[in-house]
Amino acid sequence: MHRISYMALGDHFGSDIGYKVLLYLKKNKNLQGYRENGILKQIEEKYMQAISETGYLKKYPHHKIFVEFDKHENVKQNYGGNYFVRDRD
Repeated sequence: MHRISYMALGDHFGSDIGYKVLLYLKKNKNLQGYRENGILKQIEEKYMQAISETGYLKKYPHHKIFVEFDKHENVKQNYGGNYFVRDRD
């Protein structure tokens, strides 16, 4: 794992509806390989399990959690290395 970012999500009325977690890997080949062999799915499941164990999902049952994977190479190539811009895309 190269980097982890979190983005709060809200609707047009300012209500908090959940968040997005972005997990960045270093290289494109890692992302493709991990997707093909099911490692990304396992990471997502482990993350959701950990969140559930904290009681977050019981406290905020209406919140949605989105897990995304990307690569550092993509941020460098398409966002000039700016994670702030990529996280909001």
